[in-house]
Amino acid sequence: MKRRLFTFAAAGSLLLCTAVLILWPVSLGRESFCEHTAFSSYGKDWYWVNWQIWSEDGFLRWASTWVEVNTPNFDSTWDEQPGQWTLKSQLLGTSGPQMGFPANLRPQWDTATGVFGPTRPDVIRSRYVGIIIPYWCLLAVSLPLPVVWIFRHRRQTHRRKRSLCLTCGYDLTGNVSGTCPECGTPVPKAPADKSPFGKQGGVT
Repeated sequence: MKRRLFTFAAAGSLLLCTAVLILWPVSLGRESFCEHTAFSSYGKDWYWVNWQIWSEDGFLRWASTWVEVNTPNFDSTWDEQPGQWTLKSQLLGTSGPQMGFPANLRPQWDTATGVFGPTRPDVIRSRYVGIIIPYWCLLAVSLPLPVVWIFRHRRQTHRRKRSLCLTCGYDLTGNVSGTCPECGTPVPKAPADKSPFGKQGGVT
């Protein structure tokens, strides 16, 4: 069970690692983002929520803006309408100046309240949360598991070919007990010879 879970975790990490290796170089020349907006009522007030995921300048950026308002007409003042999904890719720098090197190598966390200030009397309260994760951080997290899996797989293949215990590497040549005398791991039995000629390999 543990081996199966490790295999699934390694496969997921390999997919993440592959995505990073594809998106990282693209983000150095283009900025891509996905955006979604929601607007719903709660009692007498209304809540406008907008989140964005950006891939740009060598990092991933997640941003979320939460606004509590006292009017259902708040969403009409924004281009982002409730329920709307936006996917876009454009040249790097189109949305504004980039952080550049070496600032884009540092993970960052940013929060703010009252982001609209006194300019919007219909806003009761608001909050912004932004997280920046450089691609090198994602690569450092996702790469070890696939590397360990490949190493373990090659080691298991090597031991199986040489009749060694898959757990500890003990030489099991001639072992008939069914268990490894070194670590007690059950030894899988070799498949029976189903040849119609028997063990001699020819007609007697």
